[in-house]
Amino acid sequence: MLLDRPGAVLTRAEIREELWPSQVVGDLDNGINIAVSKIRRALGDSADRPRYVRTEPRRGYRFAVTPRTVDPLPNSIAVLPLANRSRDPEQEFFADGLTDELIASLARIGSIKVISSTSSLQYKNTRKPLAQVASELGVEAILEGSVLRVDDRVRVHVQLIDAATDGHLWAESFDRELTGVLALQAEIARTVAYKIQANVTQPEADRLSGVDRVDTDSYDAYLRGMWHLHRLTPDGLHMALESFQSALGMTPDSAAAHAGVASVMTYSTVMGAVHPRQAGTQGLVEARRAIELDPKLSHGFAVLGLLEQYTRWDWEASEEAYRKAIELSPNNAFARLHYSLLLTYLRRLDEADEMIARALELNPLDIFFQHIHGMRLMFLRKHEQALEQLRGVIARAPRMQMTHLVMWVSLTALGLYDQAFEAAVRAWSVVDDQEMTAALRDGYTEGGYPSAMQNAAELLAERSQSTYVLAHVVALMYDYAGAPEDALEWIEYGYREGEHAMVHVNHTPYSDRVRSHPRFTSILQRLELPTWARD
Repeated sequence: MLLDRPGAVLTRAEIREELWPSQVVGDLDNGINIAVSKIRRALGDSADRPRYVRTEPRRGYRFAVTPRTVDPLPNSIAVLPLANRSRDPEQEFFADGLTDELIASLARIGSIKVISSTSSLQYKNTRKPLAQVASELGVEAILEGSVLRVDDRVRVHVQLIDAATDGHLWAESFDRELTGVLALQAEIARTVAYKIQANVTQPEADRLSGVDRVDTDSYDAYLRGMWHLHRLTPDGLHMALESFQSALGMTPDSAAAHAGVASVMTYSTVMGAVHPRQAGTQGLVEARRAIELDPKLSHGFAVLGLLEQYTRWDWEASEEAYRKAIELSPNNAFARLHYSLLLTYLRRLDEADEMIARALELNPLDIFFQHIHGMRLMFLRKHEQALEQLRGVIARAPRMQMTHLVMWVSLTALGLYDQAFEAAVRAWSVVDDQEMTAALRDGYTEGGYPSAMQNAAELLAERSQSTYVLAHVVALMYDYAGAPEDALEWIEYGYREGEHAMVHVNHTPYSDRVRSHPRFTSILQRLELPTWARD
């Protein structure tokens, strides 16, 4: 009634007549007072200093025609983790998953800058002032709230806050059957866009409509899978795969779950947990099935781009998939990050710089993004900058083996062999590989850095007889040991086995004795990669 008559006085008599029939017995004045109090509480308003609902003494209430406005309206937003109000710790994955999916819905709107979930989720249970959070994430508005799941229903309360003034722009509660949770996410995204007067194109509006109902058990399994996937550990990947497969067992046509399996295959390849040919083949099947089922699924195209890039070395198909992912979701930082790497490997550096800058802006706190940024600096031979960046990653994630390995490469390239040796030892000690650390230390004692690299390379070569090892790591070790022919053998082995690291073989800082060899040049020609030249 207040909204229908903005600026006009709504009398208490009119409220009684409209909302409570005369035959109702009770304290109607007190009922009106309670109702107005609840409205103010939902809006973050107060009777003493009203911004929205003003009391007109002895008459009624007036809704401000132009309540305190924000000029200009915000065009950047972060969604903080929805608080779990279910009092069930087992439902934390659901609250986090709903946050992730809500962000994905908002990310489809190109006129809004939306911070990625892996950065936003780092503020889970935080007590930082919202202004500080907004400053750290580089946004003008914060969406926060809570989720309550009871049986087959879900209730979400959200409020949009102007970060500069801490003023409420909008608040609302949504109560739906759990099967309609996708429609709920889309509705919240549309409402937020409307409240900040975002420019929503017709294709974007179409992508925020027509969502299907879900099988609740299958959706639970999918959200659990995403929760495990974000851990980026071998155990996390295994549990994520089980969850996604469980979801597909209940809903075979779940595009999101198929994309989830493809994501597991991609990360398993990069981490060397699965043979690249096996993982690549399965991953491509799953990614293409996801896109077939849902041609509007940005994440499906992003994962397809990775698989085309890392397992098939099809640069054109990879770029096409990344572009489609970004078209469907302009805020897809994941697609932008890996597209920036593809552009780097193809030596389109200006485009790559712009793409990774936008990716880091959309996902400023993600530790993996920070690692990739450091790795890219290493590929560009900016080793001092790379080391500074990577030390920041290690400070936050001291057991991140891949970061220690990149530091090892940069330190070797700078000729800091003692420090490079220590970085190599740390890389294997953080994964509790005592055999490798012993080989490194014994070799270093016997003959310094080259001997340590020789020992480690031979041990990994021996292991390759029974399990897959990352060929480019072995190749680098042989190169650093002063054995270029052995290094070239392992680069060739990586090519034959389809190792993901072949995509950056032209930027990996092998020694000149390796890079100038005709066998190395032949591999670059087969991969259709440009040679790296000093600027």
